[in-house]
Amino acid sequence: MTDTVPVAREKVEAMVSQITFGTPPVKDHSGRGNYISPYREFWGKVAEMLTGNPGRWALVVPDCSPHTAGNIRNGKNSRFDPEVYEVTTRHIKNHPERHVSLYMRYIGENGEFADRDEPNA
Repeated sequence: MTDTVPVAREKVEAMVSQITFGTPPVKDHSGRGNYISPYREFWGKVAEMLTGNPGRWALVVPDCSPHTAGNIRNGKNSRFDPEVYEVTTRHIKNHPERHVSLYMRYIGENGEFADRDEPNA
């Protein structure tokens, strides 16, 4: 192999020697090592409770960012299939950060519980 630009072979060899193969660890967004967020367990419990009460609306988070609802609606929270769970929000008046109250319900795999307990829009 011929180099067109001089390269410090020792440096390259040192960098290459640090490469290892293996499965990456579970993603950790908390910045605290192997810490597992309580939100993972929270959303799992929410899914269980909603599934156990099909068609019924529940106030899940009384004060949250509207992005939380958007993430659930768009399927970014893996616990909730947007075809199976319904989400709505209500604005909290005069909240300095424009937060909302988050309501959810389980409507079933085929939407069989969608006509129950309709919220007033």
